[in-house]
Amino acid sequence: MREYQANHPGTVRKRLNAGVWQAVVWYRDTTTAPDGATEVGPWRQRTKLLDVRCYPDKDGRRNNRGKKAAEAAMLKWRAELEAAEPARAKAEELEAAGELTGRSTVAEHVCRHIDTLEAVGAVEPSTAATYRRCAELIGRGANPRRHDPTPGLGGVALADLAPSTVQAWVNGLAGAYRPINVNKAVTLLRAVCSSAVRGGVIDHDPTDGVRVPKAPREEPNALPPGELARLMEDLDAPRPRERPQTVMGMRLAVHTGMRRGEICGLRWRDVDLDGGTLAVREAVGIDGADGSTYLKAPKTDGSRRDIPLTPELAGWLASWRAEVGAKCRAAGERFRPELFVCGDVDGSYQDPKKLGRAFRRRADRLGLVGTQGRRPTFHDLRHTFATVAIAKGADIKSISSIMGHASAAMTLDIYASPDADAKRLAMDRVGAALAGRGAAVDAVPDPGTGGGRYGV
Repeated sequence: MREYQANHPGTVRKRLNAGVWQAVVWYRDTTTAPDGATEVGPWRQRTKLLDVRCYPDKDGRRNNRGKKAAEAAMLKWRAELEAAEPARAKAEELEAAGELTGRSTVAEHVCRHIDTLEAVGAVEPSTAATYRRCAELIGRGANPRRHDPTPGLGGVALADLAPSTVQAWVNGLAGAYRPINVNKAVTLLRAVCSSAVRGGVIDHDPTDGVRVPKAPREEPNALPPGELARLMEDLDAPRPRERPQTVMGMRLAVHTGMRRGEICGLRWRDVDLDGGTLAVREAVGIDGADGSTYLKAPKTDGSRRDIPLTPELAGWLASWRAEVGAKCRAAGERFRPELFVCGDVDGSYQDPKKLGRAFRRRADRLGLVGTQGRRPTFHDLRHTFATVAIAKGADIKSISSIMGHASAAMTLDIYASPDADAKRLAMDRVGAALAGRGAAVDAVPDPGTGGGRYGV
């Protein structure tokens, strides 16, 4: 069991190189020996970079701006760790209940690890399916069609696994698979080895120090202003036999930045037309193993959020709700708040895969092209929402909250590059200020004006 230091809640310290405060908490692991004696391990540290800015000292004076907010964030993080401890301890207990040893193979340890996570409900079915695909990479190694492929690690005894062996396996994968897939497989292997070290199965982590390929930054493939305008105009003229709930799903994506599963999981009880907000409380997940769907909680705690409605979206939702009510009466049913906004009157929700395919067909028909020169996917509508919001001057913290990101830093990391017009506007304003013409800044036109109804 993991015990966090009772007489010291933790501390915060500045990390100027990262520009944020860092939280530090202390813990130790306690284990019960076969004879009933309790063995207490040494105190260790856990650290986390907080989403709270820190500032460098000036003229040698102490500068603690943001410290109180950092301490509050540290206490919240510690409370989350303590709340998650029973599930973590249960997972370790289930792993220890088996008879796997250091002579058991890597494949056996990996499969046991994934089975344990599923047994205690620590991962969603879709995540477990991803782990099993990573387990295949761990077991088989590089593409067997390559000349002299690097063998997998599945048949190696965990105690015999050496850092050089793991690095050779990673190097072999790097030439055959995308960096993101290689990194996921290595992350899973690290978790398995770390668990084995904690359980005393092996005395060192063979993945320690192993280098992984650097994943290239993928820029968002948002719709530029002209393409976005064409899409919205096309949505205003639905085609014959087109499901109106599918059109509503696309409008929700553009106007709120919601994820595809969140849109499909939105119920009418979560839409407050009078207050002008909607609440994200459920999502539809996809099991990567067989493609089946299921209702689940949103992706993270931050994904449970309230989103203000734009006037145009509120009008569309009101009209669609009236239409749904009419369909219910025609079917001899009454309108129920539990119905899904993008679902059917029988109470079923829309499959996220079908919503994605419907948008793909529309994008192909219109010949839409995103900012990266590719045909946009449904998820690129979420990128489009964020890009439009940033170009119009919305603050990053608000965008992060609306989109359900874990932190504003995550939003900045994804959308750090504004469009060319926004950068030109920023430089014009800086130039005017440096030239002592602060008042002239107001004369600089907003690049979003004149762009039509959906201009950015």
